[in-house]
Amino acid sequence: MPKKYIYILIGIIILALATLLVLFLMKSDTPKTGGFFSLPFGDAPEGGEISIPTNPSNDTQTPATNINMGAVRQISASPVSGATIITSSSTSVIRYVDRGTGHVFDYDIESGLNKRVSNTTIPKAHEIIWSADGSLFVMRLLSGSLIKDFSANLVPSATSTVEGELDLTGTYLVGQKYSIVASPDGKKIFYTVPNTGQSVVGVISSFDGSGPSTIWQFPTKEWRIAWPTLENLFLTTKASSAERGYSYLLDAKTGEMTGVLSRITGLTANPSPDLKYILYSEQNKDRTNLFLMELASGQTNPVGPSTLAEKCVWSKNERLTVYCGASGALPAGLPDSWYKGLVSFNDEIWKINFETGETKLLANKDAFGAAIDAYNLETSEDGKVLIFQNKKNLTLWAVMLGIQ
Repeated sequence: MPKKYIYILIGIIILALATLLVLFLMKSDTPKTGGFFSLPFGDAPEGGEISIPTNPSNDTQTPATNINMGAVRQISASPVSGATIITSSSTSVIRYVDRGTGHVFDYDIESGLNKRVSNTTIPKAHEIIWSADGSLFVMRLLSGSLIKDFSANLVPSATSTVEGELDLTGTYLVGQKYSIVASPDGKKIFYTVPNTGQSVVGVISSFDGSGPSTIWQFPTKEWRIAWPTLENLFLTTKASSAERGYSYLLDAKTGEMTGVLSRITGLTANPSPDLKYILYSEQNKDRTNLFLMELASGQTNPVGPSTLAEKCVWSKNERLTVYCGASGALPAGLPDSWYKGLVSFNDEIWKINFETGETKLLANKDAFGAAIDAYNLETSEDGKVLIFQNKKNLTLWAVMLGIQ
């Protein structure tokens, strides 16, 4: 082949490669859209305010995973960070945050539809602390071995054309926190922060961290905290089958501590909403036993079924009634082995009325179509809905208490 044609061929090849390179660079420089909100690592300083409008799409409403409109329903197919029940005069809505995306969904109990109400993407939230009406919440976000907290606020969208679409605004909470819990009226949060050595201080503030007031200091940093009444918090030392645990009342105004339970091995405790009774579990000779204590008298009685107290939730509209996930005989080493994921349960859902002695099986193992290890249980204000997560895969489930 003459050299002239070889040079022409080489020139054509070089021109084609250059054209492909230009097209590739143009595509790479195209900005990405879709409402992605990368939190909280590097995009905003602590305490910085952020307002992100949601981006409406055509697929905001989808059927729940399980279209079964009976007593037992699977609400989500993917893991969730947390959920709450919003009860109005006419119905209840289950609001939850998808763990992978941070999108907020409302599940309509009557229609069985999941509607995405916010598509702002905030991944890696492992826990949600909710206000009473579900419009405010704190997202606890994983960043390596650290946790950063983002206080979010859902408000009606000023720009979206999709009915019910919400805008998410928010503020980073300053500093590292061990535990966070919301007040029973959903207006305040209590949290513990590191102090000198292994000690902690307890602080009460608004959901966005404003107006902080330190009320308490203690030399032990690891606590499970509940806030059953406006006047008192309930603190329990970290449970272990190798350690004796303690529970205390903490006055929300003065910070004064009052002992409630002491020297109980493997202690997990669950106070009633009126703080008149304490449901607690104890590890004793490789057995986990459940007890009910009346706070005023100190009278304690063994109760069933055999389960951990934190796998139960108190009814909000029936006196001395709890709902529990229970699986029969329990292994030794609880609750440590359960916390670490070394053991898992295959639960049924039970209702226990301690006043009448009635024990009722609400959902057996076959009702779920999957193995369930129930935790993070919550009931609606009207007593019609029970929700919980499956610890095996973090999916969200519900039992319709009015359909039995």
